[in-house]
Formats: sequence, C-alpha cells, structure tokens
Amino acid sequence: MDCTLRCPAVDLHAEVLHLLARYCHTVDGGLWDEFAELWSADATFSAVGNTRQGPADIVGFLEVAQAPGQRGKHVTINTAVSVEGVSDTVSAVSDFLFVAAGEGPQDWRITQVGRYLDAFVRGTDGMLRFAAREVQLGLPSGN
Repeated sequence: MDCTLRCPAVDLHAEVLHLLARYCHTVDGGLWDEFAELWSADATFSAVGNTRQGPADIVGFLEVAQAPGQRGKHVTINTAVSVEGVSDTVSAVSDFLFVAAGEGPQDWRITQVGRYLDAFVRGTDGMLRFAAREVQLGLPSGN
C-alpha cells in the first residue's frame, strides 16, 4: 500500500477535529495565549446572547466565563464537517457536553449540553482557524 497518497477531504476533516480538540484543551486549561491563536483576526463567538469579535474580545469573555473555579471539561462529539467548493467554505456542526468539576473525580457531572455551529478559514500561515462559533445551549427538538 502506498502511504504517500493523500485524500484532501479526509485531511481537512482531521484538521477540523484537531482544531476542535485544541479548543477544548486550551479553554479547559486556561491557556489563553494558545486559545487566541485558534481564531482569525475578525472571528466571532456567539453564546448566551453575547457576540464577541476578534481573539482578544473572545478571550476576555471566556476568561471570565471559564475562570479557574468554573473550569471543567468540554467534550465535542458527533462532528459533521461540510466543505463547499474546493475547501473555500468549511463548516462543522458538533454536539457538546460540559462536565463540571466536583470535589472528587466521582463528583464531576454534566451541567450543559448543546451544539456548536462553526465556520473556519485558513490563515495566510496555512493554519485552519475559527472564523465563527455559535454556541446553542440545549439540543433542538427531535435531535
């Protein structure tokens, strides 16, 4: 088998999943400088009636919402990636869970479920970044 063959659609899907994982790891760890690098310069983040624009504004909002005593684990699942054109427009829909920390490992609990609606853009450095993220709490009926 020739392992040098590449499938752009599979590669792009893996790249999206890697970006989603980096989002979870950096926000959960409070790694705000690394987290800011995941966003395009004009990216938007919308959640609970708030829309923030640009990495600094998004980080500022999440630093408060995910302060050390509020952190837990973001779990992103059921991701469906869509590509229109020749990777001109890349988007994804994912379900998520937020697991809040407890006193001990047995005390962690799911406190939020919802859906992420994401759009991505490739930077001039070749890195895929968030162009937009909309957070929908709860799940649409029938899902």
